Amino acid sequence: MQPLIIGSVLMVISFGLVVMSVVHGQKRLKFEKKLHKLVLGKDVDDDAPDQLQSQAYHIMMELGEALEEQEDHAQQHSVRQALSKVSELHAETVEYESSSVDQEDSASQPKKTNKPNFKVVK
Repeated sequence: MQPLIIGSVLMVISFGLVVMSVVHGQKRLKFEKKLHKLVLGKDVDDDAPDQLQSQAYHIMMELGEALEEQEDHAQQHSVRQALSKVSELHAETVEYESSSVDQEDSASQPKKTNKPNFKVVK
């Protein structure tokens, strides 16, 4: 009886790990996209655009170069520049996320037109 319980617990844990990897993974197959939408209840094609990803990549490369500097003053200046670029990128990302949420809300709810409420006065 104990091996049956242990085996079922291990199967549940492995199934949970598979679902988690599908939900948090990238470049999904059709089935994985459907499962992701079923689990989270939102569309899976809301990843950040390539422009934001490339900007983040370049900022990280500049930060790596800045940390390789031998001179402390130059290193500090380069890190501050990278931090300001990260702040700008964060602002752009927040704008992108808020615009995608607004588009999602407007697409899910049809626009209701309010009928004028007139009273007949004699």
